[in-house]
Amino acid sequence: MAVLAAGCCEKYKCAVPAAAIVVRDQAGTLPPGTSVSIGSMVVTQPRCQSMDRCPFQVFGIGTAIVSAPGHKPVQVTIEQKFDDCGNGLTQQFEVVLVPETSSEQPTTKVGQAVGCG
Repeated sequence: MAVLAAGCCEKYKCAVPAAAIVVRDQAGTLPPGTSVSIGSMVVTQPRCQSMDRCPFQVFGIGTAIVSAPGHKPVQVTIEQKFDDCGNGLTQQFEVVLVPETSSEQPTTKVGQAVGCG
């Protein structure tokens, strides 16, 4: 005899990017010429009202390289995440790039994965 699990799931009918990456420098602004690439795919940044908090939307999974001229590059590992109902979730990342001449290393902060529903 099979027993069904209690609870209810709602399957979203929307596609979400695997990741949203906000990039800034130590001053809190987006460095000119910033790029995000994953494999041979270059990720374009959507048009936003405020470029300071405008995420790069990544629809692929794997290792993304975040870079900007004059700054140390950083790698971000993107995995596909799902909620309990099988809906795709978007991983949230915040990357802080540092100048190539800095003794500091770039940082990556991983936030909570979010869905579209």
